Amino acid sequence: MEQIGREFMRKTRFEYLQPSDQMRGMPQPPLEAAYTGTGPVIDLAPPESVGVDEITLRDAIAGRESVRTYHDAPLAPDELSFLLWATQGIKKTMRDLFTFRTVPSAGARHCLETYILANNVEGID
Repeated sequence: MEQIGREFMRKTRFEYLQPSDQMRGMPQPPLEAAYTGTGPVIDLAPPESVGVDEITLRDAIAGRESVRTYHDAPLAPDELSFLLWATQGIKKTMRDLFTFRTVPSAGARHCLETYILANNVEGID
């Protein structure tokens, strides 16, 4: 078990990489999953309309800490809108084929979808 880190580093070197799906000519996944109609659609404010306090990168890093206690107050819909944008927000679409998002992706082939279980969001039952 002591050598597992070294083994991982050895086996993930560039020479062991397999061709990517894009290199193998596989089709790009859809930009977003199709809505199946199984849950409610909730209108949220556009994320750019949500006010967020300005903070420098230095202050954000210096102030970062783990929190293990949480408020009982519900999350506001505007806060949910901003959090959704921060996790998968589309900043720009190019030719309806590629998206530039708030999160990194290899070759604009986003394999992530964000699903919400809203336990305590104001106005959402």
